[in-house]
Amino acid sequence: CFIIPEKIGPYQRGFYCDDESLRMETKANSVLAKDLFLATVSLSFLTIFICESYLYLGSTVDTIVHYRWFNFNIPSFIVNTAKFYGFYHVGFIVQIIFNQIPKYFVGRLRPHFMDVCRPIPGYVCETPNQYITNYTCVAARSPRHDHYLMEARMSFFSGHSASSFYFAVFLSLYLQSRFATRGILARWLPKLQIALVIFGLMVSYTRHLDNFHHPSDILIGIVYGIIMGYVTVKYIMGLFIYKDGHVAVENPEGIRVFANFVRPEE
Repeated sequence: CFIIPEKIGPYQRGFYCDDESLRMETKANSVLAKDLFLATVSLSFLTIFICESYLYLGSTVDTIVHYRWFNFNIPSFIVNTAKFYGFYHVGFIVQIIFNQIPKYFVGRLRPHFMDVCRPIPGYVCETPNQYITNYTCVAARSPRHDHYLMEARMSFFSGHSASSFYFAVFLSLYLQSRFATRGILARWLPKLQIALVIFGLMVSYTRHLDNFHHPSDILIGIVYGIIMGYVTVKYIMGLFIYKDGHVAVENPEGIRVFANFVRPEE
């Protein structure tokens, strides 16, 4: 879905040549996008799988919902893991799509734009407060550099901040809904939730340290990630209709998942 906008490229925004916020040094990513993706999708799966397995093993016969797929019995923790993890990815993909749209249409310049582009005129600021729209980037050109130059126009808003806080909020609310009333485990919830928020803050802060985003880009990314995580859990998943770890309050016989051929036993 990003092939067409990537071919067209982001909006070509001008700049004030004396804008010091665009003259930061180019640095390598402390947290690569692929590493963040692998970490969040792996940790989210492990968290959901371990939690659903624990709830299943600690449940009584009366609270377990049994599922069937054709002639096979499927434990409810497998179904719940696949269901919740699937919803995690639905929300994750949606938040990425709506994060990419303003990157292309706004075209805000990154803090290291001047270092990547070295625009003429403008790199040497001869007239302060001059807004330059007609310029040529004279930095060494190569296919790889052209990609960096395109990325240098996509500062708004931070995808790392959005993704890390989507991950943190999703898992925080998931854990809250599944373990809030479970004795000693409930006492560990605040600590786990704080750790998730700290993870999001650390990832977000690296975007400032690495000169990839302005503070406002990071802040908006954080707010956006929080909203998307909450909306996914509360409204797309409807997770808080569950109790006892297994059965939906609104449907005591359990709920259908995946498709009609995977269903609770009658």
